[in-house]
Amino acid sequence: MSAQADRAEGALFLLLPVGAQAVSLGRAMTWVDGAEGVFWNPAGLAGVERSQAVIFRGDHVAGTATAVTALWARPGVGALGASYFLLDAGQIDQTDEFGNYTGTITIRNHLGIVSGATRIGSRLSAGVNLKLIRFQLACRGICADEGTMATTYAIDAGIQGAPTDALKLGAMVAHLGPSLQVLNAEQADPLPARLRVAAAYNVVAAFTETDELRGWVAVEVEDRLHNFGSPSFYVGSELIAGGSEALSLRAGWVFSDLNQEDGGRVGLGLLYERFDLSIAKSLAVSSITGETEPVHVTFSIGF
Repeated sequence: MSAQADRAEGALFLLLPVGAQAVSLGRAMTWVDGAEGVFWNPAGLAGVERSQAVIFRGDHVAGTATAVTALWARPGVGALGASYFLLDAGQIDQTDEFGNYTGTITIRNHLGIVSGATRIGSRLSAGVNLKLIRFQLACRGICADEGTMATTYAIDAGIQGAPTDALKLGAMVAHLGPSLQVLNAEQADPLPARLRVAAAYNVVAAFTETDELRGWVAVEVEDRLHNFGSPSFYVGSELIAGGSEALSLRAGWVFSDLNQEDGGRVGLGLLYERFDLSIAKSLAVSSITGETEPVHVTFSIGF
C-alpha cells in the first residue's frame, strides 16, 4: 500500500504482508526461495525441496489474516501449489430505530491461488500464480444493506536468478487483472498491480566458505505498475546457522509512502527435520491504532 493516489485501487488487502519471514525481512522477499513465495514471488517455489503443508497467521489494522498452502515439490524440477487466504475485516452490529439488535454485517476478503514454478537450468527459475479474488459483505439477520459480493481474477509472474552462489536476484509483476467491480462498471476499481525488483548478497561468503553459516542482506524496490513515481523501498537481513537443521535471525526495514508502514521488523526461524517455524514482530507504530502489530506466525510440515 504505497501512495495516497492508491486509495482509488481495489482489493488493497492484496498488499498486506503474508508470512512471518516476509514480515521480518521488511517485505524484501522477491529473491527468496521457499513456501512464502506463494504470496511474494512464485518463482521462489522452485527452490522448495520437499512437499509440505503451511499455515500462516497474522493480525493487521485491516483485520485478522489466515492462510493455508499445500505444496507438491520435486527437487531440482519445481513445485505446484494451492493456497487460500482469508482476511476477516470484522463485523458491524445493526440496530433498529429503538436501538434493538437486528443483525450483523460481516466483511470478508477471500483469495484463492494456484501456483506453479520450475527450474530453468541450474541458476534460473520462473513461476506464476493464478488468483481468484473475492470481496464479500454479508448480512446475518435484518440489515439496512443486505450485502454484496464482488469477484475478479489476477495473475502474478516472476523470475529469480543466481549469477553466483553469493548473489541472488528477483523480479516480478503482481496483481495483474480486471478491475474489482463492487456495485457497477463506473465504480469498478483497478487492482493494485505492482512491479518488484530485488537483489540479495551473502556477505558471510566474503569471510568463510562454509555452507553452515550464511548472512544475506537484501534490498527491494516496489512501484505501481501502471503509474510509476511512488516507489517503496524494503531492506532485509537474515543470518542462518546450520543446514537441514537451522536457526535464522532476521531483521528488516520498510520505507513507504504510508507512515504506519515505515519502521523496523524482527523475526526468528527454526528448521528441524520436517518442521519449520517462523515468528515475526513489526515494530512500526500504526497511525490508526497507535500500536504495533501483534506477532505473525508461519508453520509448515514436510511430507
